[in-house]
Amino acid sequence: MRSERAANTSPERGGGPPKAVEGLVGGGRATSVSPAIAALGLLSALLISPAASIAAPQSVAAAAPIAMTDARFWSIVDSTRNDDHPRQIASLKAQLAALTPAEIEAFDACFARQMQRSNDWGLWGAAYVAMGGASDDGFEYFRHWLIARGHADFEKVLADPDALATIAPAEAEALEFEDFARVAAEAWSAKTGKPGDAMPHASPGDAISGKQFSEDPAALATRYPKLWRRFGAGG
Repeated sequence: MRSERAANTSPERGGGPPKAVEGLVGGGRATSVSPAIAALGLLSALLISPAASIAAPQSVAAAAPIAMTDARFWSIVDSTRNDDHPRQIASLKAQLAALTPAEIEAFDACFARQMQRSNDWGLWGAAYVAMGGASDDGFEYFRHWLIARGHADFEKVLADPDALATIAPAEAEALEFEDFARVAAEAWSAKTGKPGDAMPHASPGDAISGKQFSEDPAALATRYPKLWRRFGAGG
C-alpha cells in the first residue's frame, strides 16, 4: 500500500504526474516535460512557423508637396527672366506645367501679394516719369513688368523708386508686360481642362500706400532726380 501511494503522489500542487507533450522534443516521441517548458515550446513553434508569420503591410509614403513660398515664387520668376517677353512667357509656362493645379494657384497668390506690395504712390510716380505718363492700367502693367524682372530688381526699385532709372529700357512700351499676369491661369487651364477664369484667383486689392506724387515737373524733378535726368524734360 505504501509503495502504491508513493507511485500515485506528485510533488506538484495540481496532483498527478505531468502529461507527455508529443512532437516538441525528440522527433515526435512522447516526452514528459513541465507545463512551463511545454508552453515555451509551443510559443517557439508559432514564432518560427511560416504559417504563423504575418507580413506587416508596407506603404510608400507620398512625397510631401513643396510649399509655394515667396522664395520659391521668386526662384521660378528669376529662372525665366528674359527681356524678350514672348520668350519669358514660354519659359514660365514650361515651369508652371511641372506644377500641380494647387501649386499653380499658390504661385498666382504669390504674384498677387507682390502686386499689392508694389501698389505704391512713390512707385507710380517713378513709372509716370519713365513712361511719360501712367494710367491705372498702365501702372498695373508696369508692375507686371517689374515683377517679371526678378526678385533683385523688384526689391531694389520698391525700396527706391528713383532706382528705376538704372534698369528701365529706353522705350516706354517695354515697361509694360500685360500678358505676364495671364500665364498662371493658362497653365492651370491646361492642367485641369477648365477655363482659366475658373481658377481661384487672389485679388491684390485696391489699397495704395505711400505719399501721392505731384505731376508738376519741378516736383517730379525733385522727387525723382535720376529718372528726371534720363526721361524728363531735356532728358
